[in-house]
Formats: sequence, structure tokens, C-alpha cells
Amino acid sequence: VPQTLLKLKSGHQICVLELGANHSGEIKTLSRIARPTVAVITNIGPSHLEYFVDLAGVCREKTRILDALKAGEAALINGDDPMLTKVRPGRFKLLRYGFDSCNDFRASDVSTAGFSLKFTVNGAEEYSLNLLGAHNIHNSLAAIAVARRFNVNARSTRKALLNFKPAYMRLDHLKLKGISFINDSYNSNPASMGAALEAISAYPARAKWIVSGDMLELGRGAAHLHHIAGEHIAGSAVTGLLTFGKLSRHTLSGASARGMERKNLWHCATHDEIADTLKRIARSGDIVLIKGSRAMKMEKVIERMKG
Repeated sequence: VPQTLLKLKSGHQICVLELGANHSGEIKTLSRIARPTVAVITNIGPSHLEYFVDLAGVCREKTRILDALKAGEAALINGDDPMLTKVRPGRFKLLRYGFDSCNDFRASDVSTAGFSLKFTVNGAEEYSLNLLGAHNIHNSLAAIAVARRFNVNARSTRKALLNFKPAYMRLDHLKLKGISFINDSYNSNPASMGAALEAISAYPARAKWIVSGDMLELGRGAAHLHHIAGEHIAGSAVTGLLTFGKLSRHTLSGASARGMERKNLWHCATHDEIADTLKRIARSGDIVLIKGSRAMKMEKVIERMKG
């Protein structure tokens, strides 16, 4: 955050900053540095539970950004997130976005076609995205709400969203020998795994393979959360699961417990072994989702597949 702020020039009008934290008090410190005029809270998910303990701890930390807002400034929050329902307007203006009818910016009429999404905002404005996943509609609603706050017109916002491309390792798409690889390996937690599974569920494919590395910083419940993730994967109409890392053995056992056949389950010791297994089982027309925490460096699987 400080490095980004130091790069600002007199010609800049708006600065967008991500305030991240994995320990209590970090959002308060970063907010004092950034001094936001608009604060966005996208969701409350099970990340960094090793330090925040539970979702309530995550929520307490994230909502501290609101303390930095002055009178008349705006807070934009995901109105569909049950952990954020208790947020009330203070000296700041509170706006909510999501799918529920109570939201100020509401998405409806959602349609999907391959790697694209269409939706309508407040029953009037139509938007298109070249992205996977309904969670990206939530993200787009946040962007639309921010744009509106800064008086950016709908036409410019619509064009920007249509032309937006995902960042590297953030549900980005690569095709190798007819196989669609969804590289979502920048990070992973149970919520983002669920979002990624939902994203590929609407994508037509001959077979769907999940490559899952460890989800780190989940605290004492890590093994259980990995097991649940495995159950979720097995219940998501995927063909098979490849895991990597000590904790991901629990993901494998969860998938097995949910009924995924043993012949479609692999636990791999190296990135090379994952790539070799994929080369053996994946065919043209298949889709492969790659997930894992940053420390697992799951993008190496893509590098090995290119070789």
C-alpha cells in the first residue's frame, strides 16, 4: 500500500488499493495510511483462520476499514454476505450490492455461455463479462457501484467490464492441446474453491479434472476444512481429483467418502507427477482447474504441461 501511494502523480484522479491482512490490527494500520474515501468489503470468507480463529474474527478485521471513513464518504458492501448483514450506516453512506432484492445495486437475468456472463443491474442496465463464475458478478457490481460513486457513466463502465481480463493465476484460461486449463493458483481457501467449482460447473467439457494443493493458514480446523472441500468436489460432477500437499490428503479422503471412485483419485508428490498424470488422463475437450495456496506454487503444473 505505501509503495503504491508513493507512485501517485498529480495527474492521477482515483487510486484503487487492496488492503489485505492476516493478523489483527493490520486493516486499521493500512486504513490510516490509505485514508479511503470509498471502502469496499467484498465478502467474509474462511481465510487466515490460523490467526483470525473464525469468520467473526475475519469480519471484525475487515470492517475496521469503515472506521477510517469520514462524514459523507461511502461504504460499499456485499449485501448477500450473511456476515455483513449487521453493518449499519454511521457517519458514512452505506450501499449494498448483490442478487437479493434489498440491495442498492442488484443483479438479475444472469446467463452464461462458455467463458462469458451476462446480467442486468437494477432491471435496466445490461452488462457482459468475459469471465467465469457468478462471484465475478458480485465483483462487477462492486466496480459498478464505485464507478457510480465517482460519476463514471454506465457506457464507460460497461465497456471497461467487457474488456476486463483476469489477472495471471486468477481464474485465467489457457488452452493446451485442446485442453482448457483454468489457472486459479494464486491462492486458495474453502470459499474460493467453492467459487471456482461453481465457475466451471456451467462450462461444457468432455471431462472435468480438479488439481488441488493445500489451503494454508486455516488454523486448527484445517484438516476438517480440507475434508469438506473434498466432499464438495465429489459432489460437483467432476471426473477426477489430483491432490498435492500434506493437508490435501484430507481433500482426497473427503472426495472418497462422498463416493468419488478410487480410480479417479490421485495424490501426487511433486508438480512433475501431477503434470505426468494429467498428460496420461486428460484429453482434448477436457477442462482442468488448478487451485492451491500461494506457497504451493501450483502454477508450476502449467509450466510442466507446456514442456
